[in-house]
Amino acid sequence: MSLPDWILPFKEPHTEIKQIKNGFYKYQVAYVYSKEKKKTEKKTIRLLGKITEQHGFVPSAKDELRRKGDELPQVDIKIFGVFNLFSELMKEECASLKGFFTNDAAEIMLSFSMMRRVLRTHGISNANKKGWLLPHA
Repeated sequence: MSLPDWILPFKEPHTEIKQIKNGFYKYQVAYVYSKEKKKTEKKTIRLLGKITEQHGFVPSAKDELRRKGDELPQVDIKIFGVFNLFSELMKEECASLKGFFTNDAAEIMLSFSMMRRVLRTHGISNANKKGWLLPHA
């Protein structure tokens, strides 16, 4: 299949442009070696978006949502669980802290005190060296 000239700038490595009916769609592809066939096969991973002459590349709604999700910071479920548990058990203490400090300051102090308690309970003195207190990449 020959693509129109206005489509060619949208071609990138590991992508494929397909014409379906009157539209052009860009897909992410990967090449996987098949031991049975003893050759490389193309595997379509996902739809990236539609390409139009008027608007250029228009990302698909699902791919846009996936990209936004990838940009969000990763939360360790264990730390969230500990925070949630302590928050429920210490509702009165949280309320009294918020009487003296702003909500943000009270939550930060509460979070640090909880994590310090949990890390000390488990004998983890060098948690930051292990990357447990650093944001996930």
